[in-house]
Amino acid sequence: MTIILSIFFLSIILFSHELGHFLLAKICKVPVEEFGFGFPPRIFAKKIGETEYSLNWLPFGGFNKINGESFESQPAGRRVLILIGGILVNIILGWVFFVFVFMIGSKPLVLIADIASDSPAASAGIQQNDEVLSIIYQNETLNAPFSSQQFIDFVSPYKGEIFTLKINREGKNMDILVGSRKNPPAGEGSIGVTLVDAGTPALPFVKSLWEAAKYTGQVIGLSFYSLYWLVSKIFTKPELLDALIGPVGAVALAAQMGKIGFGYLLQIMAFLSLGFAVFNILPFPGLDGGHLLFVLIEKFKGSPIPARIRNSINTFGFGFLLLLMVFIMFKDIKGLF
Repeated sequence: MTIILSIFFLSIILFSHELGHFLLAKICKVPVEEFGFGFPPRIFAKKIGETEYSLNWLPFGGFNKINGESFESQPAGRRVLILIGGILVNIILGWVFFVFVFMIGSKPLVLIADIASDSPAASAGIQQNDEVLSIIYQNETLNAPFSSQQFIDFVSPYKGEIFTLKINREGKNMDILVGSRKNPPAGEGSIGVTLVDAGTPALPFVKSLWEAAKYTGQVIGLSFYSLYWLVSKIFTKPELLDALIGPVGAVALAAQMGKIGFGYLLQIMAFLSLGFAVFNILPFPGLDGGHLLFVLIEKFKGSPIPARIRNSINTFGFGFLLLLMVFIMFKDIKGLF
């Protein structure tokens, strides 16, 4: 069920982007020849006014066929509005997801964020994203809900001893015996795990609107910084490509978080929607940001870049992004096995 919900929400995120372009094109009186949900092969289509609305078999996202001649004849301001329409809707959708996250709340829990190599946790088979349900030492037990600091305080007096961790991994509960070190390396802790506190209390509607807006701004800022950091380091540390995920990885991650709670699924979807908006505003050929760059150059130089040059640059950019997507997709599929 969580996989189906994940695919549904991911499709909504991708479709909402195209819906933003469609709505702004209609507002700006630019003809849209076809507006499709999903990608061909087509299930059915119906023409209403100047636009043919189609439903297609491949559910990931949608597409617009905006009349190119009419679009190019519009003032720069209108073209910019149409181009940023998808980005704006993705930001709004991310904010809406966060509003629901804060309204419904999510149970407090402690997750394993990282495992130090050659640590007792690594030897015991503890994995990232494991949810810690309880920790037991002899006759003493710390049961959830507790904080990461309470976990640390429980373990600290018993360095060198053996504990039983009860964890939830992808919906399955299991017991794991894990030892601790008397003199762990600096910054690792006796067991060798990095913990993260998750969960939010339910908030009133009005407060949820404000908290979601603040969180949306923070996530957008963090997304820009993360992209800058990735681009600046990728040539010296190509292994960072392993951190990128595509649709397959996004569905797998969302499904995994959905097993913890519906609020966590919505939170992941908010991150994905905002991340998609930030990615699309980058000034790279084939993305909305690349088209915006052409409009800005046109305003600066006083005349449009020849269509032949623009099409060649966009074709190159789209081809590069397609190859990158295929690479990430195969990496995601490989990671599932």
